[in-house]
Amino acid sequence: MTDYCSIRHIDGREIIDASKCFSQSDTPLARLDDLLLAITGATIGKIGILKRYDRLAISGDLLCLRTSEVIDPNYLLLVLNHEIGQVQFNRWITGSTNGHLAPRDVARMLVPRLSNETEAKIAELVKSSLSTRQESERLLEQAKSRVEQLIEEAARA
Repeated sequence: MTDYCSIRHIDGREIIDASKCFSQSDTPLARLDDLLLAITGATIGKIGILKRYDRLAISGDLLCLRTSEVIDPNYLLLVLNHEIGQVQFNRWITGSTNGHLAPRDVARMLVPRLSNETEAKIAELVKSSLSTRQESERLLEQAKSRVEQLIEEAARA
């Protein structure tokens, strides 16, 4: 069994959940810090970064984008999720009933480059934001559990 990601698992620029699947040797796998981009249907352009799993099998509706050392995936995530990237995605969509974005068109995307320092600052802010989100989710679950515990104790008293 392998963790499996589809479009519905992307929320807030992050892969927040996964299902399970039986994978084959040729099953596409994403790994930590890969970007997963929706390339079909009504959610074309929806993008998330893989932070919560070491590797995931991915659905055919997703394109795995793996960056080189030249560009930080967190910076690229922000650019592609921003109007700068979304407008370009919309430009290349084909199909009238069920839209599709071809991988070759994604490769033609123009990504604005800034100074190394500025891109690094942006990437760090994105990383920090995602980390803070995970921490807030953890604290919320902890608070819910404590409230449930207090309610059960009060009901027994």
